[in-house]
Amino acid sequence: ILLGGVVKLYLLKKILVIIEFSMAIVLVLMVYILQPVFLIRWHRLNSSRIGHFAANTELYCCERDSGINVPKGLYVDLFYFQRGNVCNNQLAVMWKRELNIIPSCIGVIFDKASIIIDFLSPVFGSIKLHIIPDNVSHDRDVNNLLEGSKPHLKFTKNENKKGQSWLNKNKIPNNAKIVLLMVRDSAYLDNSLPEYNWEYHSYRDSDISHFFDVSEELAGKGFYVIRMGQTVAKKLQLKHQKVFDYATNGMRTDFIDIFLSSICTFIVSTGTGIDSVACTCFRKPSVFVNISPVGYFPSYSSNTLLLSKHYISTNSNKELTLSEIFKNNVGYCNNTKCYYDKEVELVESTSGEITDVVLEMVARLDGSWQEEYNDQHIHSRFLDIYRKYISDKNKKQLIHGEIRFRYSMNFLRNNPEYIK
Repeated sequence: ILLGGVVKLYLLKKILVIIEFSMAIVLVLMVYILQPVFLIRWHRLNSSRIGHFAANTELYCCERDSGINVPKGLYVDLFYFQRGNVCNNQLAVMWKRELNIIPSCIGVIFDKASIIIDFLSPVFGSIKLHIIPDNVSHDRDVNNLLEGSKPHLKFTKNENKKGQSWLNKNKIPNNAKIVLLMVRDSAYLDNSLPEYNWEYHSYRDSDISHFFDVSEELAGKGFYVIRMGQTVAKKLQLKHQKVFDYATNGMRTDFIDIFLSSICTFIVSTGTGIDSVACTCFRKPSVFVNISPVGYFPSYSSNTLLLSKHYISTNSNKELTLSEIFKNNVGYCNNTKCYYDKEVELVESTSGEITDVVLEMVARLDGSWQEEYNDQHIHSRFLDIYRKYISDKNKKQLIHGEIRFRYSMNFLRNNPEYIK
């Protein structure tokens, strides 16, 4: 009986696939006939990972508004979510206000149509026009569009009231200065997608304990510090009325994730998906610490401060300079094994270094930052080296536009050998 049930289920799935492909063939035929008059394009949004769900989609909107990847004639762009895999429901609701989102059950037909188009495109070249091309550089703002445009995500009046109610309930003033703390570890991916081995991503992880000092420092200056995250490995064990371990204390919801990202003063992140909502979708100032690899720094915003992990040679036990990082071919290492093979260990920034760069952002935002005599020369030297080593890579694979970020000035002052 059990075997018969398995066979029936297998046959039903096969029949369903045949029906879906049959409908997809009809769809492709219809849109291809209409193409000379009205172009219908489609694309499946990467709704399973919040970083791509936020950043790739926002950059599509920016590029669309700027006439990039846009057809000349009449057209409509259709989108759909990954079936049964939406990482944040509030973000999905808000994208539906900006884009033409079709139901995922219909999106399955469009997925099959995309397979058919890939098969037919060598013979019918123009049929490829029905697939919305990827952004110029996926989730990277290589055209520096974000700073010159307004966010596309908007809250309704009722949603704003809901957000204000949450603040009041948690005794956070409506005009509070809020810093969102986003520290990446392995817990989220290991728990949400356990079927994959995420060890190759471990070089991006950081220890939340290194952020205790900066959290207390910010709270002492009147900021409310909210530690973000859906699933995290360790608690933020600080007892301060202005420090919230939102990731573990039961406060977290999809809606509040997005709402806080829209109202925060700035974020502190180690480079994890949720930061894209604040820094890309809502253009919030951002401090990125322990960010690696250096060749892929988020470089497009003048409201970004950066500090990478320390690159330590396991042979000499010495820290590599910026030039040596690229010369040793670890400037673009994007998996843990690459660093191991190149005999380089990544070491997290110290609590003091993290505090320094975050307080630099505070001072720059409130206008109290004081440039020292040699600062401009030091930072120009850093940028000259950086631009030199990314230029060849950028010609082969566009990953940077105009370089607008600033590196931690305190780090460069205290470590002059880094830019030799």
